[in-house]
Amino acid sequence: LQQMVLVGHSLGGYLAATYALKYPQFIAHLVLVSPQGLTSIDSVQDPAATPTMSVMWSRGITPQRLCRWGGRLFGPNVT
Repeated sequence: LQQMVLVGHSLGGYLAATYALKYPQFIAHLVLVSPQGLTSIDSVQDPAATPTMSVMWSRGITPQRLCRWGGRLFGPNVT
């Protein structure tokens, strides 16, 4: 796989945009569907730019992992 079409929705849109900015050589097309928190390309930062996100990211805690954990803790009413 040399290049990919990267699609991101909501917070995933933010993460997809940061990935595309960091590794443009791997992106053929970037599709952002209702990206959360993006007002312009200038507003995109590395997700590890904040101390909390940096610690979580380095420990492998992703938004998907948080949702899965929340589902186990709170049951099907979490979504």
